[in-house]
Amino acid sequence: MSETPDRSENGAPILPDGSRGAYWPVPVLRAAGALVAGLLVTFSTAHEAPMGFWALAGLAGVAGVAQVALGLGLPGAFRALLVAQGAVLLLGAVAAVVLSGTGTAVLVVLVIALAAVSGLLELVAGLRARGRAAVARDWIGAGAITMLFALGALLVQPGYAQPWQVLDKKTDELVTGVLTGEIVIVGVVGAYAIVLGLFLLIAGISARWEHRRAVRAIAVGVDA
Repeated sequence: MSETPDRSENGAPILPDGSRGAYWPVPVLRAAGALVAGLLVTFSTAHEAPMGFWALAGLAGVAGVAQVALGLGLPGAFRALLVAQGAVLLLGAVAAVVLSGTGTAVLVVLVIALAAVSGLLELVAGLRARGRAAVARDWIGAGAITMLFALGALLVQPGYAQPWQVLDKKTDELVTGVLTGEIVIVGVVGAYAIVLGLFLLIAGISARWEHRRAVRAIAVGVDA
């Protein structure tokens, strides 16, 4: 088991059973939602705003449900922070669905707002739990990745349009196109989903292994 005590300021366990081990389904569930969204964007040939809205809705919706469910079982400030984060994510998912028929500028604003607020809440929860819970590193990591996502989206100009051309050596023809802000922001959403999904999957697998070690240690102690 982790050497970190997993206790809140008043001595109550930060996680329901006082360890990081039983927490593993939460990051795995969030990772699944994020990776599915990221892969859909990656393998889609239409990097248009509606795709970005729906990918954002999927990963935010799954994460929102997971964080609210986790937060409700936590004490004090941690409950408030993670339930608030989950609520923000769920509202963002609903907004993404409702606004899916709008344009690139709206998608950029929604991404920035949702990522900044949800990322900050998770980062604060992790920083407050640091030194008292092994799970703090998962929250800090996910929060930091999400904050970086917000900063990346902040750099995207919705009206950006950069023509490009490349010579196809097989056909000896000149292939042309335009890189737009729409393509960039959808790509940023997909990249964030993949990076966050892999981080959370590793965190979940690590927590699962920790849980199994703890169960084996308890079984050995009982047998002894």
